[in-house]
Amino acid sequence: MSLLPLVSHADGCASSFQTHLRESFPALSALYTQDARVAEAALDIFRETLAKLQKDVDDLAELVYRVDAWTSEARGMSVGQDPQQALQHVGGLVDMYQTELLNKREALADFTCEEINLSEFEKRWKDTSEIEAGKKQTMDDLADMLASFG
Repeated sequence: MSLLPLVSHADGCASSFQTHLRESFPALSALYTQDARVAEAALDIFRETLAKLQKDVDDLAELVYRVDAWTSEARGMSVGQDPQQALQHVGGLVDMYQTELLNKREALADFTCEEINLSEFEKRWKDTSEIEAGKKQTMDDLADMLASFG
């Protein structure tokens, strides 16, 4: 039995996280208006986005448990069927997206408590450096694994 569908589902959850985050970007411009109702509606969008991001991270975390169940059953399988590799991949995704979710929560909290200004909030809300660093590490790990075969 292959773990590729689980790993593919994990990658889909990661893509969903990024899509949900990007979909909230237009609401940033509403915060620049002087209308309090418009700004509050935009803040609601960010709160809803955080809920969606949390669901994406929860879905990833559940996959860790599903993949982990395989580690006790399967040994010595080929690439694409190794539960340890799948667990590493999915676990890494959970870590990086959980960190990014926490960063977004902190940015919104800091902004609503007036600890940061709007331009700093916008910068922090759009920043996905944790994800980019994780992707780079994943590619480096993949390159190392492929090099070990040659």
